[in-house]
Amino acid sequence: MIIMRFLTNFKIISHLSLASKFARNLSCGTPMRSNKDGPPKPPPADLCCMSGCVNCVWIQHAEELLAYYKGSDGALDKALSAIDSEIEDESLKSYLKMEIKFLKKKS
Repeated sequence: MIIMRFLTNFKIISHLSLASKFARNLSCGTPMRSNKDGPPKPPPADLCCMSGCVNCVWIQHAEELLAYYKGSDGALDKALSAIDSEIEDESLKSYLKMEIKFLKKKS
């Protein structure tokens, strides 16, 4: 029982330390991936810890897409189209589309 509790706590702690390592990189508000020739590229799939972080790399990607297309005609449609073309996972695609619509509505 004690060993199981230790292992569970160890998993949580190691997962949190990994997430906090990435959070330090994301919390400054600067883009992680710069691409001056086109829209921002999605983050590597293994960069997301899948724990629902407030500063999730996928939310940052949605923000970067909206910032990239801001001011152009049909900015929302272009950002949504970029998600369609670059993301294969249907669940992630739906999540990002929802985030983009929310961020656009909020701004």
